[in-house]
Amino acid sequence: MIRARWISGSGEWGVGRERGGAFGLELGPKTPQFPGVLRNTFMNRSGFLLHSVFALFGALLFSNCATTVTSSPPPVVASGPKVVAVERGEASWYSVKTNGGTQTASGKRLQDDEPTAAHKTLPLGTKVRVTNLDNGLQEVVTITDRGPYIRGRTIDLTIGAAGRLDFVRRGVVPVKVEVLAEDEELTGLES
Repeated sequence: MIRARWISGSGEWGVGRERGGAFGLELGPKTPQFPGVLRNTFMNRSGFLLHSVFALFGALLFSNCATTVTSSPPPVVASGPKVVAVERGEASWYSVKTNGGTQTASGKRLQDDEPTAAHKTLPLGTKVRVTNLDNGLQEVVTITDRGPYIRGRTIDLTIGAAGRLDFVRRGVVPVKVEVLAEDEELTGLES
């Protein structure tokens, strides 16, 4: 254990590692190894500098500490679904309110929090990965509707998906749309 204490009656500080109830090291004005100028400056009761005590504590406490660097195996990257086509453009969002109801082209009910989207030409039921190019966030959505009907827009996402991609406030962002292959791996795939 390391201790710093005022040795009463002697007018000096004792700092050191306790060994069997006694200090293994004591520093004070009478310590012969302590230079006279420093002894007078640092070792009186009112002018003892705390940073010198902390430095000594650090040296004593951490002298036996070592950092061990271990190499970890490279992370395992899941192959994921195969991308069969890529499209870049602008994404916007829509909701039950802006759509004028819950009717979609696929017959599936529009729900604001579901990972679904509208696209002009992709087959209904197609899964796509949408990447917000401004922040790198991604969401896998299913095409359940037709649109958007504004020039320059590539895809309309539900407001919930837009929130997860962090662009509800902006309204429109540049995106990359990756069409995912239809196979067994995609069954049950969620965003």
